[in-house]
Amino acid sequence: MKQYYTEGCLATSLCYLLKLKHTKDIERELLLKGMEREKLFLLEHVEYAAEKSGKKLTITVDKTNNELNRQFVKKLKNMNGKKVDINYEKINQEFIDRNLPAILLVDFKFFGNDTHYPHYLVVEERMDDHYKVMEPFSGKTSYVDGNLLFKAVSSVKNRLNYAPVIVKI
Repeated sequence: MKQYYTEGCLATSLCYLLKLKHTKDIERELLLKGMEREKLFLLEHVEYAAEKSGKKLTITVDKTNNELNRQFVKKLKNMNGKKVDINYEKINQEFIDRNLPAILLVDFKFFGNDTHYPHYLVVEERMDDHYKVMEPFSGKTSYVDGNLLFKAVSSVKNRLNYAPVIVKI
C-alpha cells in the first residue's frame, strides 16, 4: 500500500493496519483530519481512523526521563476523546515484540530517505532477528534487520527530538 501524499505515511499506515480501503480520497480525508488544529496531528489521525474502523486503538509514547515526552503524553490525554487509549511506557524491543502488528515512528533516513525525517511505518511481525515492515512511501513490504529498526527508533529520540511512538489495535 503506497502513500499518495508526502505527509501521508501515518494515514496510509493506519489504513494498512486497520485493513481500511486505501484510496487517494481516503488518505486525503485522514490527512486533512489530522491537520485540523483542534488536537495534535497524531491524535486527530488515530481518533478518526478508530472511528472509521470501529476499532479501539492505543497510542504508546516512549517513557524516558524527558520532560517533553511527559508533556506530550499529558497533552494527548487531555485532548483525547476516549476513542483512543494513551499509554506512557518504555518502547524497546520487548515492548515492540509484544505489541505487533503496530505502527512505529522511525527516522526515515534508515529506510532510504536522503535526510533524517520522522516517518510512520507498519511493523507486522518478527522473524528471528528481522522484522516484516510495510514502508508506505515505497509501498513495499520487506524484512529489515532488527538492529536497523532500533537505530531508526533511537534516532527519532536522539537526533530528531521526537518522542518514539507506537500505535496498535
